[in-house]
Amino acid sequence: MKEKFLWGALLIVIISWIGNYTYLQSQQVEEPIFLDHYYEVPAEENLGLKFYYLANKNDQSQVNFVEMDDVRAFPVENGGFEMFTDNNPVHFEREFRHQQLRSVLIKMPIDKIHLTGEEHWSFETMTVHFTNGTVMQSDIGKVVILPKLQYIPMFEMLMSGSSNQHGSEKMLSATQAFAIQDITVPFANEVANDIAIKLDLDQQKLKQSQKMTKKGIRPEWYMDARDKKWSDIPGVSSLVDELYPIEFKEDDLLRLSILFNPDRQSYFQFGIKLKGETTDGETFIRPTPIIDHPFLDEEDVDKIIEKKGGGSE
Repeated sequence: MKEKFLWGALLIVIISWIGNYTYLQSQQVEEPIFLDHYYEVPAEENLGLKFYYLANKNDQSQVNFVEMDDVRAFPVENGGFEMFTDNNPVHFEREFRHQQLRSVLIKMPIDKIHLTGEEHWSFETMTVHFTNGTVMQSDIGKVVILPKLQYIPMFEMLMSGSSNQHGSEKMLSATQAFAIQDITVPFANEVANDIAIKLDLDQQKLKQSQKMTKKGIRPEWYMDARDKKWSDIPGVSSLVDELYPIEFKEDDLLRLSILFNPDRQSYFQFGIKLKGETTDGETFIRPTPIIDHPFLDEEDVDKIIEKKGGGSE
């Protein structure tokens, strides 16, 4: 009787182990999954761009190098937390049930691109070579490297910060008289539903805020905006055609409020472009740079795996 009980218990343990192993394997991805990145940056020496990807917890490989249009580029450093293995530490940004969010900072090979005039270099895929010999073609969103141009400094940045509602605030001061004729965002087809912009042109209120800022005091509206709903933030949407052209005199102020979709799963690094004309008839484009990252949870990870593949089921 005891022998039958022992064999029965052992059988239950084996079945349970097989079930757990099968479930664990079903939750693994066959290969790392790179997330979507929308980067538009000027070509600068030592330019590094960080790319994020999901990898299984037990995957100890790291990015060795990448290739874009036959141009090879290498990581310059790793960031995030460390999980020490028998060989080298594996770095990750966040940890989930079965995967880790990892990142790799790639030095862009600017010296091999040779941008001239208004040319730009862009790519949407990378061939990624890992230290374990794995080679994979990865969709990474879209990266655009612009020629390094000299922009007319139409605005001086007075204040900038972020809110608790997935947004940011910037207050700008005009350095000369001009008119803004349009405001555009790169990758409009991809990010149109993930970003909103408001312009506050209330000069009396903004100049009062400027005085407080010069005294080292954060204006009340700035502190309140950190917790306000988007509908309560003052200003007019940049999509309203009747807003343009916007006439600025020297020292006029502009409060730029930006809201990002809190549910998106893509990474942003680009400039919001203020396009206009000076009183002398000279046209200009003044990019206002933004960097924004999503905060992923388990549900986001499941959606990314379902959308981009990589599952072993």
